[in-house]
Amino acid sequence: MGMRLRGAPRGRAVRPGAGCGICSLIAVALAGLVCASPGAETPAAVPLSLDECLRRVYEYNETIQIRELEWEVSQKKVKAERGIFEPQFVGSIQHVQNLEQTTAEQRISLATAILDEKNNLYDSGVEFLLPTGGKLKFGYSLQQLNNNLQLQFGLAQEYSTFGGVTLTQPLLKGAGYAATMAGIRLAAGESDLAYQDYRRQFMLILAQAESAYWDLYYFQDLQRILGESAGVARTILKDDQVRLQAGQSSELEVLAAESGLALREAKAKDAHHKLVEAMNRLTALFSAAGAYSNLVVRAMDRPTLRATELDYFSSMGTALKWNPDYLSQLRQVTQADIRLAYAHNQRWPQVDLKASYGLNGLGDTYGSSWSQLQTAHYENWSLGVEVHMPLGGDIRGRNELSAAKLRKQQALLGLKNAEVQISTALDTAIKRTQGLRDSVGDFQKAVDYNQRLLDAEVARLAVGKSDSRKVLEIEEELSEAKRALLESLVAYEKSYLEWELGRGTLLRMQNVDMTQTQLRDRLVQRLHLSPGATGHLFAEAKTSYEKPAPAPAPAGPLTHPGPTAP
Repeated sequence: MGMRLRGAPRGRAVRPGAGCGICSLIAVALAGLVCASPGAETPAAVPLSLDECLRRVYEYNETIQIRELEWEVSQKKVKAERGIFEPQFVGSIQHVQNLEQTTAEQRISLATAILDEKNNLYDSGVEFLLPTGGKLKFGYSLQQLNNNLQLQFGLAQEYSTFGGVTLTQPLLKGAGYAATMAGIRLAAGESDLAYQDYRRQFMLILAQAESAYWDLYYFQDLQRILGESAGVARTILKDDQVRLQAGQSSELEVLAAESGLALREAKAKDAHHKLVEAMNRLTALFSAAGAYSNLVVRAMDRPTLRATELDYFSSMGTALKWNPDYLSQLRQVTQADIRLAYAHNQRWPQVDLKASYGLNGLGDTYGSSWSQLQTAHYENWSLGVEVHMPLGGDIRGRNELSAAKLRKQQALLGLKNAEVQISTALDTAIKRTQGLRDSVGDFQKAVDYNQRLLDAEVARLAVGKSDSRKVLEIEEELSEAKRALLESLVAYEKSYLEWELGRGTLLRMQNVDMTQTQLRDRLVQRLHLSPGATGHLFAEAKTSYEKPAPAPAPAGPLTHPGPTAP
């Protein structure tokens, strides 16, 4: 890559009829093997830097947006769980009609053989859930009583009122702050898992985009290399045809040159098809922009060897702090602890303390009944314990506790597995990156060697001491060496990318690793759309395929007001 062919030594005699062809060959070699800008075969392509590519993916990739919304859904679930402490109004209205015969005992006390009553019952109150798991209710009830017994006392109807407070407090099962808050803590944990899943998917998409970018660069530069090789073969074929007409070459040499040209052109066409595929894979990652669909791009950045030494132990320490897979498994252990503690609590028998205190009022009108209640002369209170105990040994609670213990063991194994997987991935990426960095130098030496060999063979061909078949063979070896060098450089970039993925710092290195607060602000900006704006988006979605590709925005670094790189 980037190596130049030195021309044949000056002042040497050239065979008649061959000088023009050899000079052309040298000119083509000199012009073709000089580093050309990638993608010169597509002058209409839009130049795209790696930073600009990742910025477009960050802004428009739909998978990232889906994960952002999934995290927002989990946040809503946390708020929904916190709603258990929201006070609730409870009210009821009931009309009761009852016509029945009285028993002998009732006839003596009620002095009637028939009981005929028509009552209206009203009940209202406010209920609270306490952090201790108890339920507290402040209530008021009114009974409008109308029956045939009231006629004996000259009453048309009666009003009975009650106002007071009732408490139901679990003493064992369901008691305590931990049991009450278990649902909220689990929902918060699920939200953290959704956040880490968002980070994981974000990193994978960015890594996929960067890998696709280097694939684009690879096939872009490979097409250039193969195109230059085909150009050299084409020049040699023309020179052999001229020399054949002059009787200074054989048909065998012409056939060899034609075969070499056909092979190189076939390789160049195959590289072009793969270049188109790589371009489509890349642009598909930010095609949600609509206007960017079918965009023809050209990779501007080149692979770069880094002087940074990759250390396993420091990389592993960073991974345990930032890798989303490890953090997710760590959160799974916490979730399992919460479920296990709750399952232990649910194994206790249901023993509830029940207490109430209130005031009664009675009168022939609503006002008199209310006034009597306010005097607080007629108190009503109760205190007791209610027990519920399964007779079969609590089959449900026992099995749920066993399941919770198994989930805890599963979470610990998952955490250990995550450590092993991350450790293996980091060790592999580090060794591969270092090996590729060393191999780049070896491939560069091979390119330099074949370059010098081609220079020498071209000079020999110019003075008639070699043939075109030998030149083509050496040129093919040079092309393969340059291809191997290109592959090693691209593989180095991908291996370095794998190292960043293993450490979990890819987002931080791109300065887009948002905290949950920053992610919420981003979603607020994205989701707060007016009806008109929403309609515009739908209209754009329907017609986006008809839009031509716009001029690209100026390339710039992928930035977001988030944490800085470590």
